[in-house]
Amino acid sequence: MTLLASLAGPALVGVLFLLGAGLKIADPARFHTHVEGLRILPPGWVHAATQAFTAFEAGMGIALLLGWAPGLVLPAAALLLFALSVTTLWSVSTGRAPDCGCTNGLLEVPPWGSVVLNAVFVALLLVGWALGGRDLSPGSPPWKPLAVAATAVLGGAAFRQAARSGRPLLDLSPLRPGKRWRSAWLSGHPPGVTEGERIVVWMSQDCPHCKPWIPVLNAVHAHPDLPAVLAGLGRTEEGDGGATAGAPFRFPVVKADALTMMRLAPVVPTAVLLRDGVIQERWVGGMAPAFGERVRATLWPKGRAVQDGPGTAPSPPGPVLDGFRGP
Repeated sequence: MTLLASLAGPALVGVLFLLGAGLKIADPARFHTHVEGLRILPPGWVHAATQAFTAFEAGMGIALLLGWAPGLVLPAAALLLFALSVTTLWSVSTGRAPDCGCTNGLLEVPPWGSVVLNAVFVALLLVGWALGGRDLSPGSPPWKPLAVAATAVLGGAAFRQAARSGRPLLDLSPLRPGKRWRSAWLSGHPPGVTEGERIVVWMSQDCPHCKPWIPVLNAVHAHPDLPAVLAGLGRTEEGDGGATAGAPFRFPVVKADALTMMRLAPVVPTAVLLRDGVIQERWVGGMAPAFGERVRATLWPKGRAVQDGPGTAPSPPGPVLDGFRGP
């Protein structure tokens, strides 16, 4: 019984470490954005740091799972979880991150929930260490350190390859298609968001790429055959002098919470197309080609604008309709 208790807890934590590394490999850009937002490293170091951490997390996971050198690995893993908890509390309290980043967007874990879970995992590790996991011999049996090293190398290489591809292996965004809209994502919005078709777009006052969206969205919102538009606008650090200051918004605009916006839309402009409260598409930088063609056919038939309201844009703006960068 004692042997089972000393192995089961660390093995469970090891599986979770491997899962965490896998989620980072699945979407390196999201993890990169999270670490970059902490502003604790020079920008040029972030990619190397995220790759190294993913490799270390993978190696630590397999070491815990195999029970390799528990006298070294168990306290090291406990210290790592403690340091991550402190970082989470600091980053959230200073507004640098919306959450722990531990699930890389797959699950929305509140900061307090992450700290509580880490405390449980630390307890499991310490129990395993106290019940006999104090072996300091890293070379016995010899295949275990080789497995740990190989897993770390493969984890780092997989992260690097996934980052180079430019597209996530798995969509981990909370705004992934198929998910239902949550009112907490944009508080203070007008009623009717979950009825019919709706475009919800996140912008920032200091985002130069957001300004070309405004005349297009004005025209889309004004046309009865196209979805209504709702925008969440983040504040710029410079106050009211941002790129979208004074823009003629002709659709509802509400203030976007900074931390929530960092989790949902780390890159702006980001928009989702809702149908009856369910996300159909997510766009980053520009509308998807199919919807862009729908807008063109409705507002600019044969290249001419439909003069049907004050929101009509004078000409088809290519960067918004053609500049789709994908999820």
